[in-house]
Amino acid sequence: MKITKATLKRLIKEELELMHEEDTSDTPNFRIVSDSGLSQGRSIRAYVTNVPDEMIDRSGLEGTEDYVDPNRLLRLTPEAFKRIMGRNRDGYLYDVAMQGEIPETVRVMATVNLRTGKVVDSETEVPRIIDASTV
Repeated sequence: MKITKATLKRLIKEELELMHEEDTSDTPNFRIVSDSGLSQGRSIRAYVTNVPDEMIDRSGLEGTEDYVDPNRLLRLTPEAFKRIMGRNRDGYLYDVAMQGEIPETVRVMATVNLRTGKVVDSETEVPRIIDASTV
């Protein structure tokens, strides 16, 4: 069976695309955490998934070959953080690389009127899931 040069190029291109798709499925998810101070503590504002490689800052991995899980040191690049969240990272709003998948359920704190059963706290925030590949 003879393979033409054009067919070989097409097959190689398809294989490379498949490999790239597999690689992106291994990219870490990130939590965007808000630290409101000691009284309210930390809360998760968003989960970021499908983060393209160019949006990940790997500079924290230098010299971590002996770490058990150096991927926990990954961060979003400052540009990616601003594009995703609409503001710069700071001491009160920052990102953390996650281990594992985004959870199916999350616990949120809310103030509820016990007589009516309705949420009366307008500050209750449910974390969003943000697909970074579409931002």
